[in-house]
Amino acid sequence: MASVQRKSSANTTKYKLNAFFAQNIFFVFLLAVNTIFFCSVSSTRYRQLGEQQLELHHFYRDLESLHSELTTYAARGDYSVLSSWDKSLKTLKGSVSVLQAIRIDSVYQRDISDVAGMLGDYGMLLEEILKTGEPDARNRLYYRADEIYRAVNAGFRGLNYQILEYTRVRMEKLQVTQQIFIALAGIFLLFMVGADMIYSVRLSRSIVDPITELTSLIQGYSLKDVEDYKEVALCSASNEEMNILVGVFNAMLKTIRGQMEIIRENADIEIKLQQKEVENLQITNLLRTSELKSLQMQINPHFLFNTLNMISQTAYMEEAEQTSLLLDSTAAFLRYALDFAAREVTLSKEMENLGTYVLLLEHRFGGRIQFTFDLDERFHNIAVPALILQPLVENAITHGVGMYLKDGYITIKTEYDSERQTGTIRIIDNGVGLKQEELEQVRREMRQSEHSEQRLGLSNVYTRLQIFFHGRAQMEIKSVPGVGTEITMALPCGSAQ
Repeated sequence: MASVQRKSSANTTKYKLNAFFAQNIFFVFLLAVNTIFFCSVSSTRYRQLGEQQLELHHFYRDLESLHSELTTYAARGDYSVLSSWDKSLKTLKGSVSVLQAIRIDSVYQRDISDVAGMLGDYGMLLEEILKTGEPDARNRLYYRADEIYRAVNAGFRGLNYQILEYTRVRMEKLQVTQQIFIALAGIFLLFMVGADMIYSVRLSRSIVDPITELTSLIQGYSLKDVEDYKEVALCSASNEEMNILVGVFNAMLKTIRGQMEIIRENADIEIKLQQKEVENLQITNLLRTSELKSLQMQINPHFLFNTLNMISQTAYMEEAEQTSLLLDSTAAFLRYALDFAAREVTLSKEMENLGTYVLLLEHRFGGRIQFTFDLDERFHNIAVPALILQPLVENAITHGVGMYLKDGYITIKTEYDSERQTGTIRIIDNGVGLKQEELEQVRREMRQSEHSEQRLGLSNVYTRLQIFFHGRAQMEIKSVPGVGTEITMALPCGSAQ
């Protein structure tokens, strides 16, 4: 009975250790809960700020896509290009609603309300264009819609700056809050450490000192002497816990002596099991690789190529030679993109693929954009990463001459410098160009890979060139507002043939 009574006392070792661990668990739990809550709230706020910025870019991207389809419809009268106009318009209105819900200031609310109004006018003009069968009336309505599109597109920079400024201010507030939380967490940790130190000093008097006495008696034992051990007798032990500890130690020595023999016998088995685990891991990796290849094989590019060839042959039999040519060009361009996307090709092969792409663009834009090739083929046998030219031409159209109704041009020019053994590729357009600060931003994004969605092609080409040529390739952008843009790539050629 006395022994049982001592176990329930607050002076027992068990009680003190439980209290010590409970105290630490409580402190750690409290700190963990607050940290998780704070991180969750911060993460939600950061994600909301990022989604607001993305929503604005998605709105202008979707508007540009819809207007491009409207332009194609106005030029050809083919309703199929606008078959999903109502869905696109509904998506744009949804984006505007999300942007209107952002409470920045009165200027932003006014600007986004103007955008919402212009989008409504644009939608009504779009419906009238689709209902009008007369080409002249349709063109007049298209020009009005184009003016509204340009007005909405012109407001992008202002709205983007306002949201960026709003995001910056909110992030600064979040950072201040984080610093305060870190400071409070540090104070809390110091408090916890101090409390542990005080409690540890108290525990040492009732636990550590008796254990030290026990240690001094058994410190001469080692595993190599376990076969000849003698039982430890701690006569000065004054509590039941220490007597139990001595008994457990003696039992442990007996167990160790028996287990050492078992360990020796099981050592070889353990090594074999480890080898088996390695083999199982290798099999698992092979299975995962096979699953990935299986997923990749679910889409068979040959089906697409065969389908395009079938349509091309049908068009040829129906004497639609132009359609047959376009289908053949599309199939060739697609096959090149899939076959060589992650491989190297000769510059001649890359230039041939660019010619196929330009052929498709010439049929798309008609006489609005003139494409010119001025080629010095002396270095066209060098190896380059595949698909480095098409993104640059596409970029020149998207951000340069794509909206021109006439007199747009893009020139692809190559030159070989035999003295420096350097081949130069230039993509030149007479588009709207870039202001100096915009040009510096594009250069910085390209070299630091901090690209926006609009400059992804430039950064991708630059990064691939640097990796492929081990940093010896150069890529530069020059632009003058109202004159045009020129992208130059200088590639080391060795001794070109």
